[in-house]
Amino acid sequence: MCILRTVIFFLIFTLYQVNSEDICDNRIYLMPLNTIRVKNYSPKECLQLTFDGNEKLNAPIGLLDLHLTNQQAHNVLNITFSDVKWSKAFLKLSKLGHIQSTFCKSYTIENNELIEGIKASDECFSLANGNLSVPYEIEFRAQLNTDILYRKIIFTSPLPDDLDNSLALSKRAIFYSIDVSSNHELTLKLQPLPAIYNIQYYKVEVFKNKAGFDVLLDVRLLQPGVNTFQYITYNEEGYYYFKVSAINEECPEDSCKKTVSPKIYIRRKYPPLVIGIVGASFMIPFILFIFHMWTRRTQTQDEHDKAKDRLFIVYNQTPEKHYTIVKTLERTLKIIGNLQIVTKANEASHIIYICGTHMFEPDPSTHKLLVTESSKSISNVEIIVVSFPYSTKEIPSYLGKCLKFDLMDDFGKLIQFLNCTVEFEEIPIFKDLSAKVTAAQIQTEPKKITLNMPVIIITEQSDGSDTEAKEMDVLL
Repeated sequence: MCILRTVIFFLIFTLYQVNSEDICDNRIYLMPLNTIRVKNYSPKECLQLTFDGNEKLNAPIGLLDLHLTNQQAHNVLNITFSDVKWSKAFLKLSKLGHIQSTFCKSYTIENNELIEGIKASDECFSLANGNLSVPYEIEFRAQLNTDILYRKIIFTSPLPDDLDNSLALSKRAIFYSIDVSSNHELTLKLQPLPAIYNIQYYKVEVFKNKAGFDVLLDVRLLQPGVNTFQYITYNEEGYYYFKVSAINEECPEDSCKKTVSPKIYIRRKYPPLVIGIVGASFMIPFILFIFHMWTRRTQTQDEHDKAKDRLFIVYNQTPEKHYTIVKTLERTLKIIGNLQIVTKANEASHIIYICGTHMFEPDPSTHKLLVTESSKSISNVEIIVVSFPYSTKEIPSYLGKCLKFDLMDDFGKLIQFLNCTVEFEEIPIFKDLSAKVTAAQIQTEPKKITLNMPVIIITEQSDGSDTEAKEMDVLL
């Protein structure tokens, strides 16, 4: 009888485990009307699905959010799809380095007549088994006609006991995920703690492992309600990671538990060309290397100086000091970056929009090209926003997601992004540019240039006798 009871208990427990981890309802419901049909794939079938994607596949056809809950001593991941405009999507959840733990789902909208504001949730992701310290990775690819949305997200599932809301804040873990879809930008999204903790701030620290040492890159305090933080990597190679902790009256700064993210490797966007040869003899690559070096040595000077990228600069020609600085920057990039400056936007591989003293719109043809290319999932041109210390922070809305550089602090990062690695600090043209920017900064008010600005002259008349012009102490 005892044995029978044990067998029955084991079968019930096994059935619960299978049901909670592998078997889910084939449908999840959208709010308010439409239904999504869900298909589950086995790990073997999952490996045959293609999830190729890059940062250019960012069509605005949906959003993806993660929420982790502790249910019956194990963690359950809830994935929310909001602002759904796609017709079909694929999702892959896997543990990094554990192929056997990989599984996939597809989501198909059964009613193709979508309406605005559609939202859906899938709570069928149990994280009960295995080593919870191993990071998870989600790849999501959605499509509507020719528009494609691709997202890659990593996260670590804390121990279930560390998510217990009865814990003191000093011991309570914080769940967050990191969107690593872009090589230039890491987006952290944290799951806010319950209101009972009375959180004042969330502290986010960004680190980079450099030459074996952990270097603190940035620190931010996020108020409750601000659950997203974006860190720009500027395509600098290395391993990045985050630490997140909470602050309240009982648990001051750096006193609470710090939740550490997985390390994220950022590689150069345009890595140097590497020729790999598989063969039995090491002499083949050695001979090819010697031939390659000899060929480079015998190149003509014209071939050596051939521009790597075609650059078009968008800027306002007033005031005069700003115009002079822009033209100096143009010469500097041409000389130091070995770039070809073109006069037509449609000929460029890179377009730089330079912020002046006020927001401006370029000529109609350039404006149309910027709007079109910045909204594409896969663009033929890189669009960059550059600002100076005196520049306005206002830019056209369609450039909001473009990569931004603040000069002169980010000059090295800018030319690195333009595929140039050179020691530029002692080059005369760079010194000239730096001096002009510094001079403009000294003689300006914060964020606004005042050199060569017109003075308003107001002429007042009193009883028809006082006709002398008076100068008001006002700058336009």
